[in-house]
Amino acid sequence: LALIHVYTDFLFPVNALARLANTDVVMLERIFSNDDVRELLSPPSSAGRNVRRISFVEVAEELLQQQAKTREMSDTLYLKDVALRLAKCALSDPRPSKRIDRITRRLYVTSEYGSEKFSPLVRCMRDKDPDVARDMLHELSEVFEKGSSVWAHLLAHLAKYYMSQYEDFANALPLIEEAVKENKDDVLLHHIHGDIIRLHIQNLKDKQEFSLNEVLRYAISSSYCFVTVKEKRPLMEHGYSSDALVRKVVMLAAIKSVGGSHFVDFLRKFVNQKSDKEKQDNHVTTSSSRSFSERTPF
Repeated sequence: LALIHVYTDFLFPVNALARLANTDVVMLERIFSNDDVRELLSPPSSAGRNVRRISFVEVAEELLQQQAKTREMSDTLYLKDVALRLAKCALSDPRPSKRIDRITRRLYVTSEYGSEKFSPLVRCMRDKDPDVARDMLHELSEVFEKGSSVWAHLLAHLAKYYMSQYEDFANALPLIEEAVKENKDDVLLHHIHGDIIRLHIQNLKDKQEFSLNEVLRYAISSSYCFVTVKEKRPLMEHGYSSDALVRKVVMLAAIKSVGGSHFVDFLRKFVNQKSDKEKQDNHVTTSSSRSFSERTPF
């Protein structure tokens, strides 16, 4: 309850803790017999809802800190431990209620601000110990059912974390590709996919030496992701602005690599080579199909 209060500010449906409490209906007043402990809880909700939280956020923060000290754990490791136990015992049902789904996403995935990349819990842990935050996201992705929306977004945010915190494209790319593969209609996943590749292009450009061919190849892949976003959500500005950022990075990389005056010639040559390669591939495929047809009786 303290974790949910501090890092989501939501009331929590305590019946979701039934497995942890080993009972069908969770009544906190029966579980906590100490009157002082009961005073820390918010008043019971209206009949039928049974949603509760710690009375004040300051109390919830103090509870988390004291429990970490009692267990002789760092604050960050304790938060990870509680977050994983909560996911396993209360939040990972394959068919969660809308309330549970909303709490889960705010706790582990989404930010309360559009400008932030990660949830308040992940940001807090990242600022104290980046590796523990990374490990928590990785372990959470193994708790939730593969193919589910929450699972896919945990993978996507783990990929985004690898890029933003470690500039680790080799680990980030397979994660976001797997998330998109299992949830092809999720526009946000396509956007994160394109953005991760865009960040890699930016990192390539910032190196002292880099291959402009490599930058262009990745730029095309990134742009394809944003084309998908624009096709699925034509009124959403992010697909257009992110695609424009890719083009900007390519232009800056070209100026740095071959000079602005030679970029058009370089780009024309690159496009022609790519077109020739595609024609050759198509010719080989067609020839192979014809040869197979000639050899195979029908």
